[in-house]
Amino acid sequence: GDMSSAASADCILSLIAALSAQPEICGVESAGMPTTMNDYAQWITQSGTNNYRPFWDQGVTGKNVIVQVSDTGLDTDHCHFYDSSSGELKDGTVQSNRRKVVQYVPQPDTDDSDVYDGHGTHVVGSILAKRSTDGTVGGEEAGNLEGMAKDAKVAFFD
Repeated sequence: GDMSSAASADCILSLIAALSAQPEICGVESAGMPTTMNDYAQWITQSGTNNYRPFWDQGVTGKNVIVQVSDTGLDTDHCHFYDSSSGELKDGTVQSNRRKVVQYVPQPDTDDSDVYDGHGTHVVGSILAKRSTDGTVGGEEAGNLEGMAKDAKVAFFD
């Protein structure tokens, strides 16, 4: 690499060494880059056999099922949950005609600060993610990042 990359790496290593020497620091370790793994989770939880999804092969996909999840934050604009329908979603009412999120009950007296980084987006994605290019059922496309119950919907309590 070039000298600026080497200098930058040396600077980062020096900073890590200085921080790790502080008595308040118990340990320092590297963290890998997060990646989506739903394509593995699908067959691991369905069979334990590489790429074998017997539930889906039998048509068990969550169709006509509404799952209830209570967690922190669900990003309803995420491509796996996005719905182009008009109207307010986060008012607690049930809107069963929506593509994925049929109810969103916000925690009283809170803001939206946890929505985009909330654990709920991860959890609901593992359960029922299904991507849509335009926020409609017609725009849905198959993919290896779908949740286990890819055709289910969610009632979410934040």
